Amino acid sequence: MKISSNFYTSNVQLKKLLLASISGLIFFILLILIYQAGWLDNLELLTVDWRMKFLSGYSENTQGEVQSSQSSGQVVYVDLDQGSLDAAQSEWQMGWPWPREGYGLALQYLQQGGAQAVTFDMFMDNPSPFGDHEFASFLTNYQNVVQAGMFVRSNDKTPQKITIDQQVEKFSLELTTDDSVLFPVMTKPYAIPTDLILNESQWMGDAYIIAEGADRRHLRKNSLIVQYNNRYYPSLALATVLSALQTREVEVKNQKIIIKSKSRQISIPVDKQGFMWIKFYGPSRSYQTYPLFYVITSFLAEQAALQGDENAKNNILINKAEFSDKMIIIKSSAPGLKDLRPNPFSDNDDGGHIHGSAVDTILQNDFLTDLYHPLILFSIFLVLSLLASITGAALPSRISGLVFSFLIAGFILLTALLFTNNIIIETAGSVLALMIPYILGVRIHLTFENKQKEFVQGAFSQFLAPSILQKLLKDRSHLHLGGEEKEISIFFSDLQGFTSLSEKLSPTELVEILNTYLTDMADNIVVDHEGYVDKYEGDAIMAFWGAPIDDHLHAVKACLAALDNQQKMINLQKYFKEKGLSSELVVRIGINTGKAVVGMMGSMRKLNYTVIGDAVNLASRLEGANKAYQTRIMISEATYQEAKEAIEVRELDLLRVKGKEQPVRVYELLAKRGQLTDPQKKMASCFQKGLTLYRQQKWVEAISQFTEALKYQKADGPAQLYIQRCQAFQQKPPPANWDGVYVMKTK
Repeated sequence: MKISSNFYTSNVQLKKLLLASISGLIFFILLILIYQAGWLDNLELLTVDWRMKFLSGYSENTQGEVQSSQSSGQVVYVDLDQGSLDAAQSEWQMGWPWPREGYGLALQYLQQGGAQAVTFDMFMDNPSPFGDHEFASFLTNYQNVVQAGMFVRSNDKTPQKITIDQQVEKFSLELTTDDSVLFPVMTKPYAIPTDLILNESQWMGDAYIIAEGADRRHLRKNSLIVQYNNRYYPSLALATVLSALQTREVEVKNQKIIIKSKSRQISIPVDKQGFMWIKFYGPSRSYQTYPLFYVITSFLAEQAALQGDENAKNNILINKAEFSDKMIIIKSSAPGLKDLRPNPFSDNDDGGHIHGSAVDTILQNDFLTDLYHPLILFSIFLVLSLLASITGAALPSRISGLVFSFLIAGFILLTALLFTNNIIIETAGSVLALMIPYILGVRIHLTFENKQKEFVQGAFSQFLAPSILQKLLKDRSHLHLGGEEKEISIFFSDLQGFTSLSEKLSPTELVEILNTYLTDMADNIVVDHEGYVDKYEGDAIMAFWGAPIDDHLHAVKACLAALDNQQKMINLQKYFKEKGLSSELVVRIGINTGKAVVGMMGSMRKLNYTVIGDAVNLASRLEGANKAYQTRIMISEATYQEAKEAIEVRELDLLRVKGKEQPVRVYELLAKRGQLTDPQKKMASCFQKGLTLYRQQKWVEAISQFTEALKYQKADGPAQLYIQRCQAFQQKPPPANWDGVYVMKTK
C-alpha cells in the first residue's frame, strides 16, 4: 500500500516555469549590462589564461624540464641574462651597459649560421660612445635585422624624446586595406633607434605592448599594425616575419592581415582594432635559448681558430649551425634590465617571450578566433539563463543539482574542446548565466517546496510522529508500509530496581524524576551522539544508530553514548537523593550490532519508525545480562569489532542467550580509548588472565587471578562471579565436552 506524494497541480508547475523564465530573463538583461560595462573583462581574460595554460599541450617534469610543447622550434632566443652580465664582468671586466659592438659580433655569428631573421628586442635610442659605428657597419651587410622602436599615444603621458623624423617612413608597410580594421592610431614615435643605427637598418618593429585588463600587465593579444602620420608600421613580431620573407606587401581584407611574398602567403585573423590573439605554447624556458655571452664568445673563438689558434676551438660553446633557418630574437631576462612581464605560464617571464610567441603563432598559422560577437554572445547568455533557471525551479533538488553539474561540466568541456580547435568562447559570463539563474530557480523551487511541506504537516501530523514527519518531508518515498534491512547498532537501557524504589514516591515526584532522567539520558546524550530514540517503556530507553540516516560509525556512537550515559548518572545522583530516593540509581545498558529491518511500521492511522529482528532481541538480552555479572554496559562481539578503535573493554564471557543456539562473545565497555585508569588496567589484565585459565579448567590458578583483580577494583562483579563458578567446578567439574559457554536461563 502506498500513499501518493504528488502534491503539485499542473497549475503550480506552470507558475514555477513562468517565474523561472521571468527570473532568467531579468538576469539575462542584467548580465548584458554587466558585460557591456566591462566588469567581466578581467575574469574572462583570466579564463583564457587557464585555457592557454592547461590545453596548450605543454608539460614539464618536477625539475622544470620541458617534456612536451607544441612550439614550432623555429623561434630561438638569444638571451641577455644575468649569467651573461656576470660572465662579462668576470672575464672581460665589462660592466653594464655593454658596448654595442658586442651585439654586432653576435649578429655576425647568427647570420653566418644562416638565421632567417634577427630581431633586437631592446631599445637603442640613446647614442653610445662605445661601438655604435661598429654595430651600424655590421647592419649594412644584412637585410633581415629588425630593430625595436615604439610609437605611443599622447595619453600615455610618456615624455617627448624626439621630434617627428622622416627617417621612420622607410619602415612603413606597403599596405592596401578595405577598412575592415581600424588600427590603433599613435601620436608620436618614441624610443626610436639613434640616427646612426636607423640609417643602416632595413627593418623596425613597434615593440609597444598594449595589454588588456585593469592591471595592464598581461598581454594576450598583439597589435600587429599601428598607424602613425597616415602610414602603417608593423609590430616587432610582424616585422620579424616580414623580414624573413623579405616583403613589405600587406593586404587587409575582411578582418584579416594577409602577408604576400614570393615563398608563401599568410592570412592572419584579427579583431576590428587589428589585434591578433597570441597563442602561448609555454614559458620562455620551453624555447631553445642561448646566453648572449656564449654567442659572442663562440664567435670570437671561431675567429681566433681561423687565425690558427687551435686551443680556441674549445671555447666555441655554440655551433652556429644551431641558428640555421631560425627566427632569432635577442632579448633580455636579467632582472636589473626590467623587461619582465607575466604570461599565462609564468608571472615573472621576460617581455621578449611575448614577441617570440606572436612570431611562433604566425609561423604555425595557429590562429585563435573568438566568438565575442554580440549576437552570438547574447544568444548564449539567453539560452543558458533560461535553461539554468528552469532546471533549478522545475526539477527536484537532487536531480536539478545533478543536471546543473552536468550543464557546468558540459559547458566547460565544450569551451575546452573549442579551444583545442582554436576557438575562444565567452566563459566567465556564460558560467554566471548558468549559476545565478540556477540559484534563483532553486529558490523558486524551495518556496513551493515549503508550501508543500506545510500541506504535508497539516495532513499527516495527526498520525505521524514529528521525527518521522521530518524524514517524510525530505523524502516522500517513505510513505508506504514496510521496511528495509540495514546494519545498525541497537541500544537498550534500564534502571536497576527503579520499580521498587518508585513505590515510595508520589506519582508527581515519580513523573518529575523520570522526566529528568529521560531528558538527560535520551535528549542530551543519545541525540547528541546522533542516535534515534525509538521508544520509552517506563524507565527503559530503546535507541539505535545507522538509520534512518546511514552512518558507518553507528557502533562507535552507540558505545560513546552509553559511556556518557553512565557519567551523566553520576551527576544526577545528588538530584535523585534530594528528591527522596534512598539509594543510588544504576543504569544497565546493552548494545548489539547487526542487521535488522528498519522502517515505518504500524497501521495507516498510526505509524512509527522502528526496528525489528534478532539483532534487536540480542541487544535487549545483553541489557538484562548485566544483572548476572553486576556490570553497567555489555556489548556484543559485533559491536566491539566495529568500535574497538574508540573504546576500552574487557571480555566477559561466551553467552548463549535464551532462545539462541549460537553463543555470543560479550564484553564490558569500560571507557573511551586511552581513558582507562591504572587500577582499571591492572584489574582488566588480571581478569583476562583469569578468564584464560578458567577456560583451561585451571580453577585454582584462575581463582588466584580473579582474586588479584579484586585488589584493584573491590566488589568487581565479574571477578566475584567467576570465583564462584571456579569453586563450583572444583566441586563438580564440567562435562568432557565443555566449551566454556555460559547458558543464560532468563531473559
